[in-house]
Amino acid sequence: MLENEKQINDILGYGEKLKVLVGIDKDTGEDILKEYHFTPVALKKIPALMKMLNVFFKSSGKSDWNEETIEKSAKILKMSLEKMHPDIKSDEIINSFSLGSLAKGISIVMDVNDFLSQMQAMNQKMKNIAPMQ
Repeated sequence: MLENEKQINDILGYGEKLKVLVGIDKDTGEDILKEYHFTPVALKKIPALMKMLNVFFKSSGKSDWNEETIEKSAKILKMSLEKMHPDIKSDEIINSFSLGSLAKGISIVMDVNDFLSQMQAMNQKMKNIAPMQ
């Protein structure tokens, strides 16, 4: 990775990219890959995101997949994608993402919105600046 790319990726809020196989070119036989750029969800959307993640994990734990679960999963990804892909629709996600890319996408959503790890890093910095007495 180039130094500039690393600096860009270290920007808080930059997020993470995921390449998804969306098909094959019928003329050339080459894979068609689409790159999706996930970013943190705006604060005002965090309560809705947490509710949808809860539904996703309950369904995953029970292997209880249905249309509603798929739609909520697509909405989770959409919330994290719409900043960089403003025209993205849930249908595109449902038709392009496989179960594996959905799982990876959910993992990225959780990583880029990871409040707890950011708070732990901040607390560690504070301990280093002003050690507890």
